Amino acid sequence: MSKIICLLFKLLYALKMYMDFTEAAKGSGFMLTNMECESWDKEFVYFSLCQVEKRSQILSVLNARATLRKTASDIKANVKLLRKLNRIYQPFLYDDFIDVCGLLANMDDKRQIFWSSITPVITKHTNVNHSCPYYPQDIVAHNFSHDAGYASLLPIPKGKYRVQVIFWVNGVKRCKINIYSEKF
Repeated sequence: MSKIICLLFKLLYALKMYMDFTEAAKGSGFMLTNMECESWDKEFVYFSLCQVEKRSQILSVLNARATLRKTASDIKANVKLLRKLNRIYQPFLYDDFIDVCGLLANMDDKRQIFWSSITPVITKHTNVNHSCPYYPQDIVAHNFSHDAGYASLLPIPKGKYRVQVIFWVNGVKRCKINIYSEKF
């Protein structure tokens, strides 16, 4: 489960890098607008908090708490970036299948260079800070937001976006996290 949250925050970091680049280079803004968390196996993982809080016209923060109820020793994630076109979210740019445990064990992995580059931000803003296994515990992200100082690896056009992360833990599809944002 913590790998799920870790991957979620990696995606948030990618969005954060995008926000910083577009704001600095183009004078435009980027805002997290909503977050949805869904567990298909509440005996394994349960979300007690899953929200985006708007702090001002230009700042929103993500807060999440997931309770991992059983040991997670193998975590994989399908991460997709979707863009809203004609009222439908359609695939855009990324659709990766990631070995989260492998990534956390070796953050210098050249095969996952994009995800390796955002892992430190995830570990900074969450309690996901080591490789597998993850034993029963709460996985927490608190006040995760974009801030100055990060270069963009993902410049994208204006529009509405969704990052979708589906987690497979110990070989079973367990949960899904959607993060919505808007570039303006």
